[in-house]
Amino acid sequence: MGKILSVAAHFVARVLDLLQIPPAAAPRQHTSLLTLPPDILHVIFDCLLVMITERQLKHRNYFWDEGRSRGARLIPLSCTCHYLRQQTTPRIFREVSNWSKGNPRADMWPEAIRPFIAQVTLRDRSHRHPAPITISADVFAALPLMPSLNKVILRLEIPVPSQLLVALSLAPQLSSLEILQARLDGPLPPLGSRPFPSLQTLVICVWKLTAVVGARVVVADMECNDVVALLQSVSDALRTLSISGDLLSHKFLTLSWPHLRKFTITEHTPTPYLTVPEITSQMPTLRELSVLYSADLSRGAGELRPPFTIGVLGGNLLTKGSPYLNSATLSNLQPDDPIFGQLPSTLEELHVVAAWDRYIPEVSSSTETQETPLTRLTVLTTIQHISHLVALLELTLTLDHFPTPTLINFVVKTFPSLRFLALENSKYRSPQDEDLVEDVRDPALVEPLSRLANLAHLRISLDFWEREPIYLQVGANRAAARWFLDQLPTLQSISFSFEHWSAWSHFYELERFSWATYFRSEFPPWPDPPSVLPGPRHDDEVIVLEEPPE
Repeated sequence: MGKILSVAAHFVARVLDLLQIPPAAAPRQHTSLLTLPPDILHVIFDCLLVMITERQLKHRNYFWDEGRSRGARLIPLSCTCHYLRQQTTPRIFREVSNWSKGNPRADMWPEAIRPFIAQVTLRDRSHRHPAPITISADVFAALPLMPSLNKVILRLEIPVPSQLLVALSLAPQLSSLEILQARLDGPLPPLGSRPFPSLQTLVICVWKLTAVVGARVVVADMECNDVVALLQSVSDALRTLSISGDLLSHKFLTLSWPHLRKFTITEHTPTPYLTVPEITSQMPTLRELSVLYSADLSRGAGELRPPFTIGVLGGNLLTKGSPYLNSATLSNLQPDDPIFGQLPSTLEELHVVAAWDRYIPEVSSSTETQETPLTRLTVLTTIQHISHLVALLELTLTLDHFPTPTLINFVVKTFPSLRFLALENSKYRSPQDEDLVEDVRDPALVEPLSRLANLAHLRISLDFWEREPIYLQVGANRAAARWFLDQLPTLQSISFSFEHWSAWSHFYELERFSWATYFRSEFPPWPDPPSVLPGPRHDDEVIVLEEPPE
């Protein structure tokens, strides 16, 4: 409790400073949590919870204190006095689940806390305990009666119960529904004339916490029909949809999505195969498209491995069906995939990544069969095929090597308006020593970057594959950050990574991990640049390609 109070005290000082509260408005004797206005107090609570979440992610401990919500971290603070208990209660009970440390709850959530519940997570099996968790009918009955409920996460090994779908369809404020490790091959009940009245975000994926070797055991025809029926009931109102390619079928092409702004396909390609222009043809308001296909390691002799081809040779621009498209994230593609030519010249963000299979990653340890990062040759070929994207402001390229001066020169000449550039490496997922760092203060890299007049954010992956790593103190990467920020006056932040991988954060969004990120505001005025810098790299292969237009 003392640690939480000390951190809270630190935030009190920070918040007062940021808000520039004049002396007359501050308490005359001293400032404490009890003397702060409630709105500032709740800002501090939110900051504390954000810190806890970031600490969990940093240590990759996704199942840390399983079954306990983030708000539970405020319980020690709530025990200090009646006033703080009253103020922390909405945060403590904002997120609830139907299990506690792997065991099912003995009773239903008390009626007194139901007005505060905004997020509910339901699971029928724990990650740590094999005993099944029974979801009582009382849970189904309570969901529509929670006035603040806006998000539900399901992780069920059984088909989603029809009573649960009916209850969720009646929840008046439910805006986000995530069906993880989905099984939708049970009986689908009638959902009424206006089901899910407030739903805007829907996530459906098949990846499991405890992956099982072998194909998914479902009634395929029934699941196909149920998925389409569920999507049809919400397609008119959805703003965001993320769905596993395993669940897409030709029937999906008959649905209309008049308000969809963000669409993500994860995991495996559809069977039978559907091209991206077909899938997005009925999405007139689409702005963000992510196609994160990975190798399907669950298939036997007919397994599908990258690189994939998702475009249509000679096809129309994607803006024919989606005129407002301005962001695309694409995974494991052929370097000359026709989809690159179908991206509109007005596109502002493009992320070319290398996602690996999260469904059953234990099947193969060979990264060559799981993902397709860009090589020294294919990355330049890819850049040539996207050179028409003259409005590009953000670019990510996932490589199998450290970025070379030739590559950076090619990027700078092709996309002179970039504000964000990430040159990432897909090889290193589990570093053994967080003090590892390679001296990347190379003038040959900085010189072309200095020609990007608007570059504000840079991310570079460090390379430990072909050369011995240098064991330095943690301050070495700070020195490199300081040097880059000094050499590039427009740069506002720089990130270093040697453990990048492309996976699904919270099982559906792409993760981009960086080992360390530094901001210009962190450093005082610069000292003189170091007089001795490492020599230029000599791993830049000579590859002759047509130069991009000036």
